[in-house]
Amino acid sequence: MSPLLSNLIFHNEFYLLLDFKDHSLLVFKSTENKVHRGHVTDTECRPDITAAFVKHWGTNATTFWPCVRLAGEDASQGKSKEDQKKQAMSYLHYLILARPDLYVAQGLLISEESIMFLFAIGGRGIRRFAVDWSHTELYKSMYAFVYRLYDPGHFGDPSYVKMIPDLQTNLVAYTIRISTKTQVDGVEKEEHLDCPDFTPLHATNPFGTRTHILSNPFSDIKINGKVLTVFKDQLCRPDPRFEEYTILARHIHMPETWCGRSRLPRIN
Repeated sequence: MSPLLSNLIFHNEFYLLLDFKDHSLLVFKSTENKVHRGHVTDTECRPDITAAFVKHWGTNATTFWPCVRLAGEDASQGKSKEDQKKQAMSYLHYLILARPDLYVAQGLLISEESIMFLFAIGGRGIRRFAVDWSHTELYKSMYAFVYRLYDPGHFGDPSYVKMIPDLQTNLVAYTIRISTKTQVDGVEKEEHLDCPDFTPLHATNPFGTRTHILSNPFSDIKINGKVLTVFKDQLCRPDPRFEEYTILARHIHMPETWCGRSRLPRIN
């Protein structure tokens, strides 16, 4: 990892530890020759730089994709600047696929001239801005950037209330909070329901419809009298050209009942 980046992180880490003194330490490592485990797509991409909490690192400098907080590229002389950007952004493509609990995933592109901050926004794309190493505001920018790695805040999806990684089986279990509406004596009531132990099965199109499918075959959570074992988390835009619910209801499954699907309102 770049000595400039190491010094910059070290400078900010002291102050961040004061803010997160009861939190696990966030550790940045050079991982260009390492394949991280547990990705929902089984990718073998190898980010040059990876950040994860110290408790999530293995003995061979690898970690678990659902625990990765940052994936970055250290610019090499053998690539053009455009190829370096594409490589760094490809890591974020895979990171946001591995993290359904994040609205925004973070990355870096390090070169001799500057440090580029990357933000992958689910359903939108990647935003980036570069700061020269000599810029007087660089430390402040880095502090704010790393702060969000410790505490995602509005970068995180509050519907995912818990994440439990199993580093032995390379699986992760999420507890997902949904809202359901019921009728009690003619009055509609909204209730929050926690659905534990849902494991990712599939993820695709992170900057389009951003679809994640999770499953818990042993679930005992019931929606409208039926057990919820598969959960589909997908971005729904306000004014789409085609609306999935209408297509499914009117053209595919009518007049029969839906095959294992239920429409669940999400908490935003």
